[in-house]
Amino acid sequence: MIIVYTGVARAYQIAPSALIGTFDYAYLIFASLWGYLLFSEVPDATTWFGMGMILIAGVMVLRQQRI
Repeated sequence: MIIVYTGVARAYQIAPSALIGTFDYAYLIFASLWGYLLFSEVPDATTWFGMGMILIAGVMVLRQQRI
């Protein structure tokens, strides 16, 4: 975990924080995926909504960076 946190801290130093912050929340999507694959946990509607919001925010940040 130390390597992960060090990598995230370094990413915040070299890239725009809006971009890194958005993708820093991607762990929620992967946690849901692992929960489904390993424990057969099906995400509820709130989880799906949250994942959708994270994906939309990521797309918006990427589109804004290109302009």
